[in-house]
Amino acid sequence: MFMGIIVFLSYNTFLGSLNVENYINRYVKNDFTLQNIQAEDNKLDNESISKIKTTEGVNTVSISKSSILELKMNDDILMPSLKETYARFGQSEDRLNEYLKMINENPSLLTVSVVGLEDNLIEKFNSESKEKIDVIAFKNGRLALLDAWYYGENYRDIKGNLTLNNSRGNTSAEFSVDAVKDENGFLPSGLPSAMGISTVYISNSALEKLDRDAVNYLVYINVDKKYEVKIEAELKNFSRKRGLWFESKSDKTEDFSKAQMVMNILGGGISVILMLIGILNFVNVMITGVNARLKELAVMESIGMTKKQIKMMLTFEGMYYAGVTTLLISTLGMGIIYVTAVLTKRIADYAVIQFPAISLTILLITIFAVCLIIPTIVFRKESKSTLTERLKEIYN
Repeated sequence: MFMGIIVFLSYNTFLGSLNVENYINRYVKNDFTLQNIQAEDNKLDNESISKIKTTEGVNTVSISKSSILELKMNDDILMPSLKETYARFGQSEDRLNEYLKMINENPSLLTVSVVGLEDNLIEKFNSESKEKIDVIAFKNGRLALLDAWYYGENYRDIKGNLTLNNSRGNTSAEFSVDAVKDENGFLPSGLPSAMGISTVYISNSALEKLDRDAVNYLVYINVDKKYEVKIEAELKNFSRKRGLWFESKSDKTEDFSKAQMVMNILGGGISVILMLIGILNFVNVMITGVNARLKELAVMESIGMTKKQIKMMLTFEGMYYAGVTTLLISTLGMGIIYVTAVLTKRIADYAVIQFPAISLTILLITIFAVCLIIPTIVFRKESKSTLTERLKEIYN
């Protein structure tokens, strides 16, 4: 019973923490997302975006632009990310030196993926981030953000200025930098770039000054719920024709719910089977025990012990079993559930730990009910014959 209950409670803790709402709130920030994966300017043109903005039921449309620009070498900012990333992927120092030699001989080969963010997106990022940035400096084109992942634990020490160049337009701009952790998934991943070089995030207005040909890379769309189905059908059709990547919050919710249902059926089924095996095993033990002690119980009854007293004795024995099981659950079981909760949080960063208190209460009530009732029922069934007949069986 202990094993079955702990498996059931641990699985409930795991699945209950992987709530679909938690997942959607963590990873799907908008109702719909269109992405120009190849960054081709004819796929998400301004005219199409204007049409989306004027569609009935559309509340907000946010655009992120993208470009590949040249990056001026800066040892204080780039070298830490290069060393950290090369070491993380097991690349030798010689490989890094070869890359440094190559870009030293031809600085134009040092390029970076640059993503432009609209003001409302950076405001949302800052409002939900634990580590705040200078939003005004970002909007005014004086601050650029880098992904803290490239710098390991020392990302807060990264300070300095980065210069971005656009050789096509003969423009350049210098930005102070902050390395930030995007714990809430607001910053979109950029286009592929060299290993160890973080995507650079600047404001859309700053990117447009650097590169007038910067393409519309991502479009985030939020709509009124009553128009959601209609708009989703239109956007799916549009994305299919243009070869765009399309994501819908409702589709993600449905996919996650289906996966969770499968896990519920498999895991829940296994744990219920284990619990049933435990309960049936207990019933079998009680039946065997009472049958083996029928002679003993008959003798006790013959010297003055009443059936009521015998039933009470068996009931206390059942309570003992229930108490032992409850003690194991309250000590060792709670430790197992705690470890399960910790591992769940490590597996899924969106998990919100939920202790299955209601399930535990129902199970404990069931345990005591089974352990208190079964022994009495077994004795009543096995002692239907008279005391004289049972005593004769002893002598026979």
